[in-house]
Amino acid sequence: MATAEENNSKRRPLDDEQSSSPRPPPKKRLVSSASSSPAPSLDGDNDSGQEDNVDHLEDFRKDAAFRQWKEYKRMERRWRKQSQKAEADHHSAEELVSSWSTHLQQLRSAVDGLVTEQGLKSLEKLKLTQDENTSNSRRLKDLLDEPWATEEASNITSAVKTLVTDDPLPLQYANAWRSKRVAFSGSLRSMLDATSLGNFLHDYEDSLSSWNAKQQSLSSYSQELGLAASKYLSLSEEVRLTLQNVKYIEDRARDIRIELLNAENRLSKSGTENSQAAAESSSSRFEENVRADSDEVEKPGLDGSQDPLLLAKQALDNHMRDIEEIKDQRIDLKQKIAQLDIDILKKPEHHIYKSSIVRQLYQAQEYYRDKSRRNMDVCINLQKDIDNIRNNRRRFIRNLECEHNDHIDALQEKLGRREHDLTETRGQRDALQAQVEERKVNVDYRNASTAELRLIAEQRKERTCDMETELHRLNLKKAAMTGDRTFYNTIADRKGVVLSKEVLESELEALMVQYTQSLKHLSGEAALQDQLEANAALTARVADLSTACELFQEKYGFPPEVTDKDEALRFMKAKIDLVVAAFAEAEVKIKALEESEFQVLSEIESVSKGYSDLEGQNLGKIEQLKQIEDDFQKLRIERARCFSAFGLLNKTKDSSQMAVNALRRQIEKELVYIRQLNERERNLSSHCTMLDRQQAAGDTALEVYTQKNSELEEISKDLSAKMASAKDTVIELERSIMDKIKSIEQGAHERLRLEESSELLRRKINASTKVGQPASLLQQKEDYRALLNCGSCRMRIKSTVLMRCMHAFCKECIDSQIKSRQRRCPTCAEPIGLNDAQQFYF
Repeated sequence: MATAEENNSKRRPLDDEQSSSPRPPPKKRLVSSASSSPAPSLDGDNDSGQEDNVDHLEDFRKDAAFRQWKEYKRMERRWRKQSQKAEADHHSAEELVSSWSTHLQQLRSAVDGLVTEQGLKSLEKLKLTQDENTSNSRRLKDLLDEPWATEEASNITSAVKTLVTDDPLPLQYANAWRSKRVAFSGSLRSMLDATSLGNFLHDYEDSLSSWNAKQQSLSSYSQELGLAASKYLSLSEEVRLTLQNVKYIEDRARDIRIELLNAENRLSKSGTENSQAAAESSSSRFEENVRADSDEVEKPGLDGSQDPLLLAKQALDNHMRDIEEIKDQRIDLKQKIAQLDIDILKKPEHHIYKSSIVRQLYQAQEYYRDKSRRNMDVCINLQKDIDNIRNNRRRFIRNLECEHNDHIDALQEKLGRREHDLTETRGQRDALQAQVEERKVNVDYRNASTAELRLIAEQRKERTCDMETELHRLNLKKAAMTGDRTFYNTIADRKGVVLSKEVLESELEALMVQYTQSLKHLSGEAALQDQLEANAALTARVADLSTACELFQEKYGFPPEVTDKDEALRFMKAKIDLVVAAFAEAEVKIKALEESEFQVLSEIESVSKGYSDLEGQNLGKIEQLKQIEDDFQKLRIERARCFSAFGLLNKTKDSSQMAVNALRRQIEKELVYIRQLNERERNLSSHCTMLDRQQAAGDTALEVYTQKNSELEEISKDLSAKMASAKDTVIELERSIMDKIKSIEQGAHERLRLEESSELLRRKINASTKVGQPASLLQQKEDYRALLNCGSCRMRIKSTVLMRCMHAFCKECIDSQIKSRQRRCPTCAEPIGLNDAQQFYF
């Protein structure tokens, strides 16, 4: 049967094997150790040919088993890949849906945060225009003509009016993608209108049109977002310009303050009279400036046009007023920025969810989610239909192959019967031809020529050779049926030897002679054998006596050589004591065994039940093994029959050519039918590829949506980053302004202290000019001189002032304090740095 299946597999065309469907797994074959025995053969080959045939069958079986294993592994890998791909597609779809929802929420928050109520009102008025370019320009122009733009951002408004804007890059991508999708749907219309997928194409076009509408609304919202962003940028740029102006004014104030200090230093070098006059004028001017600041009216002194210090102070007061105005403007701008931040970041959720943009985006999200789910369901159903078609196709091809094999087996049986009849007819023909030739020779031998006699002799010789080969084949067959390999090899080696009675008798006589010679050789060794037998009997007797002595000693406790009765009694008493102790132990053990008897009986019952079950299973398995052996014997018989049929087919190859041609014609017809099935399968596969392309188109649409969402997210991130950077710059500018204000106030405080000290000195000088109380003046002088000494060491004069707390000490004390790494003021314990120490001189 193996050879027949091999021939059938060779006769099958290669087109079936190369088709898209996998081959069915080959049938299982039984392989046992008995198959290694030599099989009968009728083709006249020698023993080496038989062994090669057996090896070939074993290799074929191994190859079939290996192919089957490879096919199973291939199917396992393919199904595993399909399951992994399905899981990956499912996870990717879930991730897409989640990313869509998150992106839409972020877009909702960004749009509602950036678009203010004022911008929405101005944008709602401009939604009635038709042309997009003119509407955008008109919207931007109206936005720039609003009062907030003309009053608060005049510079940025004039700069934005000169700009030329184009469509944003995501809008260009969306327009290009829309044109490609429209062209693709137009190309598919001609192919899918007549098929069952026309409804699917109409659904696709409807979804594309709805997407276009939503895209237009999204573009309008993006334009509104751009207008709001431009508004915010213009305000932030105006704030930056205002802060630059503040910085410039502060620089000017610093320069004026430096000039004022230089002027005071020059005035201090003049005489005492000029210094007193300057101090009096400065104190009076300070009081007047204080009153002017309180009443917000400027009242210059009478001699202000003549004194340069007063002029400098007047200019400084004017700049201080400018600085106050700038501070007020800065506070207003900060309030506006804070309001914008509140509008952007702290808008309530009910306002967000009530906006039309969020509702429309949420509806679009739900619609596209349902659309994607519906498309996914359609794809799953189509995939199921394709799988069912493939499974039915495999079953149909398997049935066709079974019918084909059955038909071929029937034809082979008919061909074997015809070949048997043909061989019998040929034998009868050869016998008749031989009789005719013999009769011709007997009748016409006188008239036959030498050439004819030679021809007749050659024909008879050929006939005898054929008969000898046939006889040898029959002998081999009978030897193979015995199952003995040595006998089979002997018969195979005696191919050219004639087995006559005389030859066999001569071999038998030679064997008898060898047998008599071996008997004579063994008769000389008979005496030696008797002696060995006697020695063996003596050794056996000695062994029996030793075992009897050991048994006696084991039984009575003393060896049999002891003759004293007292000693024997002593040994017996000791033995009895041991036996009594053993009895007591045995009784204890018997009690323990009786206690565990019931448990052992229950275990025995359970084991007996299990044994009965196992015995039944073993009997069933033995029956199965018997059935398998019977099947194996049947298969061996069938194998012998197949070998005989194979030999007959090889001998009658010429006569079976017509039947083979008929079978070939039948196979060609079946091949035509199989080609038709393959064509149908190709059509189904093309249909599946078309559905896969449609699914890929849907996937590309989803990718474009995700890309657009990612671009919008990047835009929102850029805007948030710009906003954060603007906030950081504003905070830094506020810090710098506060530092400058603090330095200005500190300078004013120092100026007031200097004026107070000058006024105090002037009073002391006036008091010193008066007469009276010289002791008190001396004491006051000493007190003042003590004030000039360092507060830490009380010895050296103050020469260094700490700018953080304005306490003065000598340079040596400050250096020791800094070197000791305490770095704190000795008076107020304020932390100081190396740059806070400034030297001064009296």
